[in-house]
Amino acid sequence: MPIWLRNFTLRRISSHYEREHAAATGKSKNEQSWVDQSTKNKVKQSNPESNQIQIPNFLQNKKSQETKSPPTKSNKRTSYK
Repeated sequence: MPIWLRNFTLRRISSHYEREHAAATGKSKNEQSWVDQSTKNKVKQSNPESNQIQIPNFLQNKKSQETKSPPTKSNKRTSYK
């Protein structure tokens, strides 16, 4: 591979990763964020307790029914001959 092609390729790869890093950290001056600044502020101010997933009522009811009637164990062996 010629040296000029290596240098060109390395510069392109380097600039690509620099742009990716700038976009990920939010330090890019030319690009705007897709997320509104007020939305970012709301997320920062929210407490972690409100971010927990709520279990739907029908699943909570099913779980409470399962705990009320525990399965019984049987000592009888089953033969499938």
